[in-house]
Amino acid sequence: MEEKIPWNCRQLVVGTGAYGGLPVMKEVKTEAKRRKIELLILTTVQAIEELKQESDETNAILHVTC
Repeated sequence: MEEKIPWNCRQLVVGTGAYGGLPVMKEVKTEAKRRKIELLILTTVQAIEELKQESDETNAILHVTC
């Protein structure tokens, strides 16, 4: 399934689940670099903490099922 990624930001935080099990495809990393977007790949708990600190011009994708 293709995800709609919210690229309209300066920083994209990806929460990979409680244990970091969600893989982030190489193409996503490449596209973030091409668009000059800071990509943070963290467990979902860490991602939420990051969002509390940095929310301006930041979008997030959070995996919450595990």
